[in-house]
Amino acid sequence: LDKLYPADLDGYAVSSRDRLNPRSGHPFRTLAERIAEIVGAGEFELYVHRSRTRGVGVELAEKPILMMPAWLLEQSDAHQVYMLARVLTLCARNCHAVLKLTHREIEVLLAAYARTVVPGFGRGLTSEELLEEQSRRMHKALSRKAKKSAEEAVHRYVAQDPPEFVKWTESRERLATRAAALLTDDLVASIESMARTRGDTRDSSVDLRDESVRDLLRFWVSEAAFRTRMRIRQ
Repeated sequence: LDKLYPADLDGYAVSSRDRLNPRSGHPFRTLAERIAEIVGAGEFELYVHRSRTRGVGVELAEKPILMMPAWLLEQSDAHQVYMLARVLTLCARNCHAVLKLTHREIEVLLAAYARTVVPGFGRGLTSEELLEEQSRRMHKALSRKAKKSAEEAVHRYVAQDPPEFVKWTESRERLATRAAALLTDDLVASIESMARTRGDTRDSSVDLRDESVRDLLRFWVSEAAFRTRMRIRQ
């Protein structure tokens, strides 16, 4: 995916010189590394940007690139933990692309690559021109070794019922939200942070009618969440 969607550092008004590397000693980088170890995320790159039109984001690369807004450094530790944990949980499961691409874009990409094994797969999903173009780009982007393992996955993919990408994307984000809330151990900060992830804004106003907020509230009072929080505090 990083070959199809190269990292857009310019869009965040940063350059490679702005990267917070492990040797920087920056407390925010140190916090991110602690959280990455807890959730099982691998290596990553971290930037703090000052773009007024962008919020928390991820750019696709060999190592996921975390883009965090500078205003987050002015927030409490709980807010910082939530924002980092949410993204790193998705990175740990190789699902961080959902923060970069829409569910529709992911569906088209998978259908396009499936065409390298099953000609005509995904017909009607979008224009034939787009599917064929994406199919060629993806085939070219993969190494010979990757193509072999990808072919096995494609055969499994086309043999099953079409997945519901909206529900799949929502389930990945729900998992990340719950994990972040557990590590934050602060329900109010978690809900405020959820509000800030909905757009590129510092607004933390909360709509309790929002289903994702209601889901977190139900999860927070569940027996499983209670036991996990108790274990974390020990």
